[in-house]
Amino acid sequence: MEKRKKTLTNIGILLASLLFSLVLVELLARFALWNLLNSDGFNHFASITQLEKRYGENYFLGPDVKYIPHRYIGYIPNPAYHTETDRHNSMGYRGDEFEVPKPEGTFRIVCLGGSTTYSYGVDDYHVSYPYLLQQVLNERGYTNVEVINAGAGSYASWESLLNLEFRVLDIDPDLLIIYHGLNDVYPRMVWPPEAYTGDNAGSVRPLIEEVRVPPIWQYSTAARMFAVTLGLSEPQSALDFTRHRRPDTYYELEFRQQVRAGTYPSGFFTEVSIDEMLEANPPIYYERNLRDMVAIADAHDIPIVLSTFAYSMEFPEDERSRSEYWDAIDENNEAMRAVGESPNAYLFDFATIMPGDVEYFTDGRHYTAEGNAYRAELYADYLIENGLIPEP
Repeated sequence: MEKRKKTLTNIGILLASLLFSLVLVELLARFALWNLLNSDGFNHFASITQLEKRYGENYFLGPDVKYIPHRYIGYIPNPAYHTETDRHNSMGYRGDEFEVPKPEGTFRIVCLGGSTTYSYGVDDYHVSYPYLLQQVLNERGYTNVEVINAGAGSYASWESLLNLEFRVLDIDPDLLIIYHGLNDVYPRMVWPPEAYTGDNAGSVRPLIEEVRVPPIWQYSTAARMFAVTLGLSEPQSALDFTRHRRPDTYYELEFRQQVRAGTYPSGFFTEVSIDEMLEANPPIYYERNLRDMVAIADAHDIPIVLSTFAYSMEFPEDERSRSEYWDAIDENNEAMRAVGESPNAYLFDFATIMPGDVEYFTDGRHYTAEGNAYRAELYADYLIENGLIPEP
């Protein structure tokens, strides 16, 4: 009896010590979050409630947030967003204001795409690729040319198709440039094959609630910081929490987590590999979306340039620097080349001429300021050589 009582006492002490340690870790994590991290660190690790406590209840519509909901597209760049070096204009395009209706004599180029068009990797819109493209063309004598950045983070060809139809046509473009590749690999990483559909429902679905209600463990600051640091969870400020959700048929995030942890293939991937998944889900919808954009542009007498997607193999530490992604991007580029044979489109095979040097890329897919500058020169060369801009 005495021995049993002693055992129970020891268990009680152990549990109390464990509880005390967890509470202490939680308090330290919260102290670090609120007092030691800079604003970027806070935004990365904070919960939705903590974000609203610091920035106000309208945080997700305020100037610190890059994207707001859109009825048809899902989300668009937030017109209220601005920092010391970056901004979106009043229509939700990254960069300066421009006139609508378009002034007479202005030749307006609109660049559509995802984060690589928006130009993630640089915090100053003055070194984004569309802004620099306008600068290069203006310096070469085409002073009537205006370039608009219609890219947005995580946009795939689905979003750009809708963006073209519902927003870009309204600003009266004279020329369109389409740049997609990697974001259209992710929708192919779904299983079973029946989940791969034209509406992309197998990889992303709308968030019915205003914001997602996170699982209970996410209410612990320490647990959340630990999971985000290890790549086991997206930050609550990320689009996957605030604008849409991922269905159970989507496996790209799990694949990336396993790659980061060095455990791939394990779990589900011992039954179906990512390569098998991509082979079963070819880029048929990517090609269809491109053809639809070409058809829309042709119906409005707007020339359209399709640009293949370039990447660098010089970033082995990045979990997306793997043959699975590269091969899938190459397949998407082949689909773009096929659409580029249409008499109503121009093909700029950018992937074959853009160097993969480390100085040009931040992570193998997004560009540095130097990369954006070099890229702008290449696009300017192509547009001028193919007579796509009226002579000054």
